[in-house]
Amino acid sequence: MTAFDKLAGALTATITGDTARARCPAHDSGSTNVLDLRRIEGSALIHCHAGCETTDVLASIGLTMADLYDDPRGARYDYTDDSGAVIRSVHRSPGKDFRQTGETKRTSPLFHLTGVTEAVKNGEPVYICEGEKDCLALESVGLAATCNPGGAGKWNIVDQTPLTGAHVVIVTDRDEPGTRHARDVKRHLTPIAASVRAVQSAAGKDAADHIAAGLRADDFAPLDLSATATAKYRFVNWGELLAGEHEPPDWVIPGVLPVGASCAIYSAAGEGKSLLMLDWAVRVAIGSPIFDDPIRSRTVLYLDLEQSPSILRNRLEAFQFTDPEKLGRLHYSLLGEWEPLDTAEGGRRLLEAAQDVGAEVVIVDTLSRAVRGLENDSDTALAQYRHTVAPLRRAGIAYVRLDHSGKDPQRGQRGSSAKAADVDLVYRLALTDKDTLTLRREKDRLGLGDPDTLAIRRTTGEALTHESISIDSAREAKIDATTKRLDELAVPADAGRAKAGDALRSAGFPVRNKLLAEVVRRRKLSVGGEPVPRMSLLDMRRTGTGPPTPPTGKVGTGGDRSGTGSERERGQVGTGRGQVDGRVRHARESSRGDSAGTGRGQILPLTGLPNNPIDSTYSDGTER
Repeated sequence: MTAFDKLAGALTATITGDTARARCPAHDSGSTNVLDLRRIEGSALIHCHAGCETTDVLASIGLTMADLYDDPRGARYDYTDDSGAVIRSVHRSPGKDFRQTGETKRTSPLFHLTGVTEAVKNGEPVYICEGEKDCLALESVGLAATCNPGGAGKWNIVDQTPLTGAHVVIVTDRDEPGTRHARDVKRHLTPIAASVRAVQSAAGKDAADHIAAGLRADDFAPLDLSATATAKYRFVNWGELLAGEHEPPDWVIPGVLPVGASCAIYSAAGEGKSLLMLDWAVRVAIGSPIFDDPIRSRTVLYLDLEQSPSILRNRLEAFQFTDPEKLGRLHYSLLGEWEPLDTAEGGRRLLEAAQDVGAEVVIVDTLSRAVRGLENDSDTALAQYRHTVAPLRRAGIAYVRLDHSGKDPQRGQRGSSAKAADVDLVYRLALTDKDTLTLRREKDRLGLGDPDTLAIRRTTGEALTHESISIDSAREAKIDATTKRLDELAVPADAGRAKAGDALRSAGFPVRNKLLAEVVRRRKLSVGGEPVPRMSLLDMRRTGTGPPTPPTGKVGTGGDRSGTGSERERGQVGTGRGQVDGRVRHARESSRGDSAGTGRGQILPLTGLPNNPIDSTYSDGTER
């Protein structure tokens, strides 16, 4: 007894030739309670129109998957040459395990080669499937079908020359491997076939499901493989890209994070990055202005892997963000059990969660607690990009990760330098004094331009807030903090830059060279009781960008003429072109216009100057 006859009897089905129809025993009666059977070579196909699994249908009548085959051990599919000799065989078990025997090291003939050759000769279409069972299903309705041994991705092991001049129809399985396989087959056959087109099943996953459901060749759904490739690989539509005017960035966080971008914000421990990011995250979620810039409310997914519930509550109360109804768009995971983001499962879960809540931005605080690999290993950063950052980018979801700096903050984020390569933007947050921060953009792949540094003051009035202040104000705060630190270290007021810099470095207090020079200059001048002139950003952008001259000094008076005479006794401060180090000159000033006073102080364009003219190098000479 064949498998078809056995199943038809067990289901008391009505048989019509090689097909049969019965009521499905696996679910309650209804309009979809219809089960179809079809006889194919060596086995039977079964399809419930209500979607019941085949295993459930068989179990309901006391049968197993082995009962689908004429031989309970499974099926054997032979690949023969044009003389009919078996070259290799594929053995399939009822549990869908496969093995091959025969000449498996040589090129294989096509499955059912004789039928393929006859169809090509007669100008009939040849259907190419992913497996032998699919081919047998199509042959049961009178179609010529073939495949390669081994399933998807193995087309290169067959001799495809018999398909020269053929009209090929690729029946594509409804999964990613199936789509890849169909593209591969099309790429190989297009140069030799008369025509190549692709289709998909109108029911189920593959050709066997399609035929089992009682459908025919005309019922296959057309498939544009070039369109699926464009969707998968995101090929650029040049017309859309270049049409219309260039649009300015749409900001998630004004001046910091555009929509869909990725960024890293790092700082030393205790500088306040988590506090600042919580403030911004809540404001983004409720649509509250940031730095007085109005923003649109967006859904935020925040992974907090460090704080405790009490700390979170205290911070929200300090910000006066205490209305639960307003926090509905902030999905805050506090110490959640997330898979590592440098693994495929971790990236998949994060993307799934973001899409489930409709997040437009994901924040990870902090990266070191969100990955499995070592921070110093570049593979960790590369895996985190591949599994997490890239999928979020493809989904159009902005990504922010918080990170720590290393022992030397001047050297960037802690761990591998590869961290800086996987995001669009990198920011360094630094605490310049108790309540003043600077956020400096160190990498900009998006070309956001100036300003590349934000000065932020943390205020603690009625509510804790972060407000934008001028760079000059932040610089003065840093100068005051550096001066105070030198005083605490008992560095003499007349100490030079080298001695002051050594003392600060030993104390773990990094300062950029230009700012240190200004601190040293002011401390020296304060020894004699002279008023200490302050140097503004505008001063530093003028030609001859040294500090202004004290009242007793003497400067040139012509646009092209320099100060003259020895200024040693009168404390002349040199303002030679390009000097920003603030050193006191003690040499005779040249009458040339390129070294001493600059007269009118012509304002130059900013092109070529540092983006942040306050600080461009540290006190140890490191360029930034």
